[in-house]
Amino acid sequence: MDSEEPKGPPKAWDGVERRAARDRRAHPTHWLSRYTLRGRRRGGRRASDAQYPYVDRYQWSDLLLVCGVIVLCVADYLLTLEIIQRGAIEANPLMDFLLRQGTGIFGAFKLGFTVLGMLFLLAHIRLQHVRAATLIVLGLYTVLMLWHLWVSWDMHRTLVPAAAAGH
Repeated sequence: MDSEEPKGPPKAWDGVERRAARDRRAHPTHWLSRYTLRGRRRGGRRASDAQYPYVDRYQWSDLLLVCGVIVLCVADYLLTLEIIQRGAIEANPLMDFLLRQGTGIFGAFKLGFTVLGMLFLLAHIRLQHVRAATLIVLGLYTVLMLWHLWVSWDMHRTLVPAAAAGH
């Protein structure tokens, strides 16, 4: 008679650890890692994951939100330069100082700080209130764009008749 393995549940764990590597879940994945662009994690799988809501891949809506703010920042930079070239002054004293140092320095600071800030918000987008704060930033930039459009229209409205009267 052959010795058959007993059918049923497997034997209980014998207490010997056979895994060679340490538990990779001991620490959360750093937000800037090799998995940032090619990871698979879009959310937590366990209840304990809620305390570390960092993910490898972001939702498209989060990426579009951050990209929208960055695009509006670039538009703000370009419209600011155009309006200043037409005779306006920069209202922000720090930005005015940087603008007097050169448009390259002005742009590097303006775009650099916005991009860094938006990357920080994106990395923490799953934390409570961060998505709302990012939406508020997008709303503020939208209001700023409306202001730029109004100033451009107002400058055009007042400068075109003055130029026509001078000819």
